[in-house]
Amino acid sequence: MYKRKVLIIDDELPALQVLITMLAKRADLEIVLATTAYQQAYDYLDEHDVDLLLVDLDLRVNTGYNLMAAVEPPTQMIVCTASGEKGSESLHHGAIDFVEKLVDEDRLNFAVDRALRQLELLEHEQANRVYPSTIAVQLDTSDAFVNVRVNELVYASAEGKTTCLFFGDGQELLAKKLLGNLQLLLDPAEFIRIQKKYIVRRDAISQYLPGMLTHLKTKNWWVELRPEAIAGLAEEEEKRRLPVGERYRHRVEKALGIR
Repeated sequence: MYKRKVLIIDDELPALQVLITMLAKRADLEIVLATTAYQQAYDYLDEHDVDLLLVDLDLRVNTGYNLMAAVEPPTQMIVCTASGEKGSESLHHGAIDFVEKLVDEDRLNFAVDRALRQLELLEHEQANRVYPSTIAVQLDTSDAFVNVRVNELVYASAEGKTTCLFFGDGQELLAKKLLGNLQLLLDPAEFIRIQKKYIVRRDAISQYLPGMLTHLKTKNWWVELRPEAIAGLAEEEEKRRLPVGERYRHRVEKALGIR
């Protein structure tokens, strides 16, 4: 039987052990990490994909919401909390369900079953999805819609509730569309998320620049775009050299075949 990979984090060891005991009974799950340490969970999620994340919201040194932000679909998230009100709020942050402490085993299994069904649906949809060659976007300056050719898009940048699209001929377009909603329409084999703010066409990247760039006085990682991919923007460094977010770094390196 194929086992789904699960990461569990709760800063209270007795609560963690309860979750381990309950989930270890399931033949369809593999607990790849169970920890009370926020940083250990964060580092694991930075380098590995999991199918299911069980997370406590109050981790003392940090919040469970930051760990929830470290995973992307189709990973499913179940929140464990002492407060039903906080649990309900977590649904607005991407959790599929929540369970209250002390955790009832039947209720936990119900939440896990629900999460696995949703995971299967998303995987099936992704496997059979045909991505559009053109996308209709509404201009930020008017109610008009324009059709954007995906093969001409080099990268997109979040600007609040709008997204700025950058094209190979140097043109820019500000659209009334959230970056996350745009990402759902783009083939992940062609576009990669390098930061919360940026999505970039994979073949537009010329090089990956790890570590500190002294002249920029930063310790970020970067991708540099091919000059021919961004004609008209090549002289503007902030538009041809884009920062890679820390929690996206390992995913970007995998996508570029570096690791």
